[in-house]
This record gives sequence, C-alpha cells and structure tokens, in this order.
Amino acid sequence: YLNVHLHRAGDQDYKTLERLTIYLMETGRLLIQPPVETVALVFDLTGFGLSNMDYTLVQFLVKCFEAYYPESLGAILVHNAPLVFWGVWKVIEPWLDPVVASKIKFTYKNQELLEFIPAQHLPDSFKDAGLDKFVYQYLPPVEGENALMEDQEAKAKVVKEWNELSEKFEEATRVWIKSDGDVSEEREKLAKELKNQYFKMQPYIRAKNQYQRVNEAGKSIIQPDGSTVWTYHN
Repeated sequence: YLNVHLHRAGDQDYKTLERLTIYLMETGRLLIQPPVETVALVFDLTGFGLSNMDYTLVQFLVKCFEAYYPESLGAILVHNAPLVFWGVWKVIEPWLDPVVASKIKFTYKNQELLEFIPAQHLPDSFKDAGLDKFVYQYLPPVEGENALMEDQEAKAKVVKEWNELSEKFEEATRVWIKSDGDVSEEREKLAKELKNQYFKMQPYIRAKNQYQRVNEAGKSIIQPDGSTVWTYHN
C-alpha cells in the first residue's frame, strides 16, 4: 500500500530511493509463498497533488516491473485518482509495456477494492471495506542478529552446497525441456531442496529484515525455513 500524498520528489536522494525500491521488491519476494506467485500494489491517490508526482521514480518502477520482475506483478490498483492525475497519466501511459498496462486497474470507491483484495486483508483505513486494524510497528535491529555473516568458513560450506544443488537443478531443467515424457518429479524435488538450502544459506549472506525479527508477542512473519505466518487484526 503506497500513500502517494506522503511523497515529495526531491525530499530524499534519488539513488537512495532506487536502492530502497529494490530492497522492498527483494524483501517482498520473500513474503510470497506457493501457490501464490504475484503481488498486488495499491497506489492510494487520496489527497494527491502535482507536488507528489515523481516522474523519475515512476520510470524506474516501470523498468523494474518490465525488465527485472515481470512475472511478480499481479495487479496495480490506482485508487481514488483525482482529476489532476489524468494529465499525469497521459505522460505515464506511453511508457508502459502492454503486459504491464493490462495489469493496471482504476478504482474509486473503497468497496471496489474488494474485487481484488479480501476485506480481512484490506486495512480498515479504507472505510466501509477493509477490516484489518493493523498498525505499522517498526522493529529495530537487534545487536548480533547478523553475527553468522562473519563466519566465513560456515558461509563457504552452505554456499558451496547451494551452488551444487543449483547445477543439478539446471541439468534437470535441461532434461525436462528436451523430454517428451514426464520427468518433472525429479526437477520438483530439486526445486524444493534448492529453496530449503537457500534459507539455510540466507543468514550467512543476507542481513535480517523487518519481517524476520521477532515482535513483542514473540512472533515473526518470515520463519527461519522461509515459510510465512500472517496475523490479521480483524
């Protein structure tokens, strides 16, 4: 959910925004669990004015979706766009790949969002539609939470194991592509092993994020094995 009226182009360094965007996309990918493979982004334009428009950042977002995350985008919901936005849209629309453009939907009434998002998953700030009373709470880093990244010997071992599995998976994929029969079982088995190995390797190569930290209730959203546990406040 992006509350666009809070953004002011130029209030922050653009390169920092680029890095933040990539970080959020990579973190978001950890939250997606099979069989779900895509995300929905809600751009809430309530209170939007021209001072909130950032063409450079929009161009970067378009590039990300088209070139780097083409299969991760399920829908973009542009909600409650005011009249002034339509002049902006005439500039943006020609930049869009037809596939990305087809995933953009415009909604106006809060109830229309329920066509795409279940009420129990929609924040109650969308009056008469959302039921989730979630309040954002930032969980700060804990001293020593990334200590395993300093263990070079253990890191080398788990990375080597992951690379070996990757090679097996690539070979199984080549066989699967060329085969007329059903050889997908071995490939699917390797895919699961590869995923499990990644999450064994992750503490050695990637710092913990907000969703991997334990909150006051002793819970985290992303578990050590990569699974997710969501709590909705309905």
